Amino acid sequence: MAAGKHQYGARTGPKDYPRQPRNSALASILDGIQRTKDPFLLFLKGLILHRLNRRDEAIESLILSVTAYPWNWSTWEALSRCIKDRIELAKLRHLLPSHLTQLMFQVYSALEREAIEDEDLDECNRILTIIPDCPMVIGWKAQCLYILKDLEEAELLFDQLLVKDPFRIEGIDVYSAILYVLRKKTKLSKLARRFSSMSRDRPEVCCVIGDHYSIRGEHDKAIKYYRRAVLLDPNCVGAWTLLGHAFLELKNAHAAIESYRRAIDMSPQDPRGWFGLGQAYALLCMFQYSLYYYQRAVALKPLDARIWQELSTCYGKIN
Repeated sequence: MAAGKHQYGARTGPKDYPRQPRNSALASILDGIQRTKDPFLLFLKGLILHRLNRRDEAIESLILSVTAYPWNWSTWEALSRCIKDRIELAKLRHLLPSHLTQLMFQVYSALEREAIEDEDLDECNRILTIIPDCPMVIGWKAQCLYILKDLEEAELLFDQLLVKDPFRIEGIDVYSAILYVLRKKTKLSKLARRFSSMSRDRPEVCCVIGDHYSIRGEHDKAIKYYRRAVLLDPNCVGAWTLLGHAFLELKNAHAAIESYRRAIDMSPQDPRGWFGLGQAYALLCMFQYSLYYYQRAVALKPLDARIWQELSTCYGKIN
């Protein structure tokens, strides 16, 4: 155990985390597809432009791709990663094709930013009238309910989903988070054992196992699995956030800050990373910094009572 604390609880720096791989051939590949009109090559072009931080051009290329072939869901996912917030999405909406996948994109984009409103839940129900019993959309609906704090209903939906598709791993980390918040240790333990026997090489499963250890107070072991999740998928925002939470439990604010910053770098519209940074700096008694990050979090999620509570506490500390 002492060795575990030394390995996972000690201060960590950027060298301890996986780095974004670099492809020196991106520029030459881009030159070869500059004038393409093929929807799949336009998708590839958008991915490359986004990797090269040419965001506006990436958005243009991806919109052309979904307009030509709206059934390529990977293109919609890439487009969501390029768009900053709901305001920018609203400005671009008239450029998007009138299609079922466009409705799905609206919900998916809101979920990626945890910026869910009651209208998004209505959109899920609308989509389910078109494609009933779609596991992906049912999972989205459960995640919407989780973000809207209807935890029991979200849990029930995930239970039903696992009965229909017992080997479905997508979204299982959200189900685990619901059980964690509801403090259902036994059910979470059974979930972790069930999916760890299926695949320990999926970041979602690593997050579930990490949650299992975290709810039992074994944060060193939780960190081991959260770090495994980010090694398997360095772009997994949820895993970086959970890693930050686990470091906070061990009072390792510096490592938590590094984890939260990685989450924000990938998804600056997600309030969880900003809120986590506020907590980390509060732990260091740097309340001016903490105040700034709480303000960023509450701007992204203004209806979250917990953020407002921490914000008011921070004002009290400063005054």
